[in-house]
Amino acid sequence: MVLLKKKGPEMYITYADNVIQYRYDISTDLHLKIPKPIIPKNLRDDQIKVLEREERNIISLEFSKTEDYILISTENKQILVYDKKFNIVKTFIVNRAPSIARFTPSDDILVADKTGDVYLYKLHDEKLEPILLLGHLSVILDIAISDCGKYLITSDRDEKIRVSHFPNCYNIASYCLGHTEFVNRLKILKDILISSSGDGTIRFWDFVRGKQLSLIDTNSFIQNENLLQNFSEEMIKEKVEIFALPIIDMQIYFDKIVYLAVSIYRYEFIQLYTVDISNFNSSLVSTLKVDIPFSFCLCNKLFVLSNKFSEYTLVNNVFEESNEPWLITLYDKYKDIIKFFNINDVSVLYKRKYDNVQDYMERKKQRL
Repeated sequence: MVLLKKKGPEMYITYADNVIQYRYDISTDLHLKIPKPIIPKNLRDDQIKVLEREERNIISLEFSKTEDYILISTENKQILVYDKKFNIVKTFIVNRAPSIARFTPSDDILVADKTGDVYLYKLHDEKLEPILLLGHLSVILDIAISDCGKYLITSDRDEKIRVSHFPNCYNIASYCLGHTEFVNRLKILKDILISSSGDGTIRFWDFVRGKQLSLIDTNSFIQNENLLQNFSEEMIKEKVEIFALPIIDMQIYFDKIVYLAVSIYRYEFIQLYTVDISNFNSSLVSTLKVDIPFSFCLCNKLFVLSNKFSEYTLVNNVFEESNEPWLITLYDKYKDIIKFFNINDVSVLYKRKYDNVQDYMERKKQRL
């Protein structure tokens, strides 16, 4: 998985256990690798083996609200906190494989794991004792905290979005129900929640009341019907019924109106929508053809990384590419490190259907 992030004048690219930081205001770059984990005491041999394996793949990179810290989580249960100069501030091991890690507004750390639990770690607590906040009965795919800091929002593989009071997350404010497949992205804009899903839709919510405000069906703008048909045929073999191409990534940028950039599985275009939050009128303003696979970052401009590194500006509802020399230089320097693999990772997020009745009858017949 390749992550592409921008914060101020800094661009971040991650692949496997590599982090590349480029500051285009002063034309300097930094390349570092995730260090080996510090093994806690009293672990079993099988636990140590997992922590010491070479694949320390980065699964999330986030920035603190104060912009003082950078948070990285890895597949082998490492959580690392860096300062602006990439000095390690804190590193620790979590008990279960994380699915995502985020900062709270006070720079503490939220870690959601693949068993469905969310833990809070106090950054300045020397013991770093995990505090269990809440649990789902499914893998948590994304977490977000409201701008007011009073609500923790979590989404999972089982189509649910849960809104909990923070930090007393046992007190549930609402559920945002409507998606029919896994919910993989959550974005908060003031008092509005925006979610994307494997059902191909983007939904807008009054999350405190759990009320859906609007919906965008991204698949309705895809002209190539063979994409869905081919994917559906593949997934039928895995006992999964598919009705839409899933959204892979959804990012937002707010400047008077909301811009939504969306990537869809196996679709060679990035869709860009505008949304008027006052009435939730939305329109597809542009599509950008890209080479699959790719990663992108939406801010005041659109950055796309695939077999090249490109920057686009939206002019009169058309993406215009900027030929920035630093993009070419950065890509040429690190192209042997940044590797894309078009793997069907999304298939594991779908729930399989099993004929339990037939299995039961077979076992009953054997007993008789």
